[in-house]
Amino acid sequence: MAYHNELLSNAKDVLVFKPENQATLRRAVSTAYYSIFHLLIFESCQLWGLAEHRHNLARQFDHNPMRTASRLIYENKFKPPTSSAEMSLATVTTNFVLLHQ
Repeated sequence: MAYHNELLSNAKDVLVFKPENQATLRRAVSTAYYSIFHLLIFESCQLWGLAEHRHNLARQFDHNPMRTASRLIYENKFKPPTSSAEMSLATVTTNFVLLHQ
């Protein structure tokens, strides 16, 4: 199940509520953050060789270590991205950090 896609869709839906107010904007940002959180988990678990273990593996992810790792990428603590995959990862992690803030 692509839970992250559903969350992103919900975040977009929240933005069209009228009247737009602080609560709806905060809900949209929070939902977008969780969308990226679950996207990172989903994509990471797809690399795990044993499909029957992916659900249990996904439950091991934690916000704090993921934010710490993403912040290191966001703050350029590693070598600059050179491949398109590295640039995409830098974009995702940057947005993950910004949405959390």
